[in-house]
Amino acid sequence: MKVYTKEGLFSFFCPKKVVKSSANIPLFAQVEIVYRKKHSSLHAVQDCSFLDWRIPLREKKAPLFIAGEIAWALLQSQMPERPGARLYALCVSYLQRLPSSIYPTVFGESFLAKLLIYEGVLHLEERCRYCEKRARGLFSGISLCESHLPQGGHNFSEEAWKKLLIIGRAKRYKSLEECREKTSLYPFLKRYLQEELR
Repeated sequence: MKVYTKEGLFSFFCPKKVVKSSANIPLFAQVEIVYRKKHSSLHAVQDCSFLDWRIPLREKKAPLFIAGEIAWALLQSQMPERPGARLYALCVSYLQRLPSSIYPTVFGESFLAKLLIYEGVLHLEERCRYCEKRARGLFSGISLCESHLPQGGHNFSEEAWKKLLIIGRAKRYKSLEECREKTSLYPFLKRYLQEELR
């Protein structure tokens, strides 16, 4: 099984004497694991205790689906055992908030945007990197106006660009809950993540 921690993404082998079946460990549960480190990347679990079962997260389809998207993004982007306390804290925070969110999809899009920013491949600015015009597109993760956006860059509608700025730079949950722009940014964010971080 794979477990995401402050110290990074770990792969564990769970003997039957510790947990009868890996199926007994629900997805997205927060656990504390005592393990024996091996020379390989697969470590042996010696003890496992649950800190949070995250039952509310699995009561509705939408939050569970978005939690799956967050897990997918981490598995796609994170190298094994690469520490990332800030990214871990963001992940835990979003998983805790998802069940009570009115718009869980916005939280999923926000996590992807913040992950890309965290990895240094997305730089969201209101103004163009090369002039004072309003930015409306991205090229190699840099915010550019329509005049400076080269061929091959990604040009956004006004609504989509506004949403991208909100979800990528939001510091409060309220900003995400109030985001009313309906344009889906998932296709762009997932494709960009796969291109830049795989």
